Amino acid sequence: MNALTRLFWLFSILTIAHFAYIHIFIMPGILADSGGIPPLDTAITGYTAAEAKAFFLAIEASGNTSFAAFHAFDDRVFPILYGTALALAVWLLADGWSKPVRIILAITPLLATAVDYLENAKIVAMLKMDAAQIPESLADAANSMTTTKYTLIGISIGIIVVILVKRLVAGSARQTGPDNEKL
Repeated sequence: MNALTRLFWLFSILTIAHFAYIHIFIMPGILADSGGIPPLDTAITGYTAAEAKAFFLAIEASGNTSFAAFHAFDDRVFPILYGTALALAVWLLADGWSKPVRIILAITPLLATAVDYLENAKIVAMLKMDAAQIPESLADAANSMTTTKYTLIGISIGIIVVILVKRLVAGSARQTGPDNEKL
């Protein structure tokens, strides 16, 4: 196993462990603080400015301790974990492809990470404001980052699936003899 493969497994395990940690230990506190409204950055299909305000009004009323603590650490760590794991997966699976194609494909999950950090900056800006005064434009910008992040993550997973299917088809074709019977 080469160094990149070991790094892939390390980042994958850390990503899964951190995801589990967030959902087991952090998310219940955030949901309790928000009255059951899920965090904005988990809304795969996005949210409205009114929904953003409702979330921040709810956590503001509770003191927003869980969500603020989450953004202080976990939402800084998790994006780099999943982005690196997905980028390494793409890079390793596309072994044998031209280097420029591999680079372009492997950048996609890293773009998701970058957008995630931009999204987090907008969410932190809203977190620091009086919830009733959050401008619709800021909530809309954060929403755009959220949906873009999930689109890039979906494309990254799609790239991995396409590479795996291509490998499966290529492997299946090699196992077929000249008379189309399995060897």
